[in-house]
Parts: sequence; C-alpha cells; structure tokens
Amino acid sequence: MADYSELKRLAEAFPADLDWDSNTEPFFNGPSGESLGGGSTGFYCVYGAPFEIDGEQYDGHRYVETCKADFAKFMVAARDGVLALIAENERLERLALDSVNAEYAANMDLESVCAERDQLRAEVVGLKTGYEAYERVNAELKAENEALRKHAERYRWLRDSECAGRILRDMGAKVCRHADQRIDAAMGKGEQS
Repeated sequence: MADYSELKRLAEAFPADLDWDSNTEPFFNGPSGESLGGGSTGFYCVYGAPFEIDGEQYDGHRYVETCKADFAKFMVAARDGVLALIAENERLERLALDSVNAEYAANMDLESVCAERDQLRAEVVGLKTGYEAYERVNAELKAENEALRKHAERYRWLRDSECAGRILRDMGAKVCRHADQRIDAAMGKGEQS
C-alpha cells in the first residue's frame, strides 16, 4: 500500500480558498469617454481569497496569472480532489485490511472445525472398533451360554432320570471324556420312549 503522507501534507498546505476568473484587457476611457478594451482575453487567472482594505474588496494574491479555463478549474479543485482521493484510498485500505482479517478469522474457524471433525472421526472409528469387539465378545458369550445351557440340560436330565444308576455303572462309575456324548445319546433315547 502506498504512502501518501507527503502528497497529503502538500495538498493540505495548498491554499484552500482559491478561485478563478477570466482575465480582461485593461479598461481605458478614450479622450472623449469612449470605452477602449476591457474585453475577454480568453485566459484566466487563479487567485487566493479576496480581502478587504478600507471597505474596498480586492482579489486575493494571484497564483497563476494567465492560463486556460480547464487549468484554472483544475487548480481550484486540485487540493480538495487530492485530499478526497487520499481519504478514499485510506478507507479502501482499511476495508481491505478488515477483509483480510475477517478471512483470516474465518480460516482459523475453519481449521478449528476441521480439527474437531477429525477428532470426531477418530472417535467414531474407535467406537466402531469397540462395537465390533463388543459384537464378537457378545457372539462368543452367546455361544458359550448355549453350550452351558445344553450342559445344564444334560445334567438336569441325568439327575432326574431313573436310568442314572445304570448310566453311571455303564460309565464305570467314573466321569470320562465321553460322558457328554453318552448322556446326549441316552437323552436322545429317553426322549424317544
């Protein structure tokens, strides 16, 4: 961004109350009182603030004696125009800076939201992994529960069975590795009768 401080200082030092007017030829009265001259020259002058001396009004100091109308108009408008342009540039610089700051803040918010999103994704992955482990353990527990239920059924049947003594005698009155199979076989026979 440009530094306009020197231009601003010069513009502020430039006279603020300039005016312009057309130059006229000097006005003379001829010997018999006729008007000689006094017409427009087509040139203009730029002068400072008018002043008064002893009740008489005078044009201010002439800064430019002869110039074209556009130049005179420019000289009068230059100070305020330059100051207005500098003020507009300063306003636009502040606006651009505010916009950059707002964009930076939005980016920081976005980074924060993205970090939170990533954390939530990681938590979801952890929860899925935990849930899958829970499902596996649950399936294992269901299978174990079903096996235990079958064992309990066998032993309740054996306990309540009239054939318990015969089965134990057939087993040699000791528990063997095939007792469950023998009890299952006996239960199957018992259900058929």
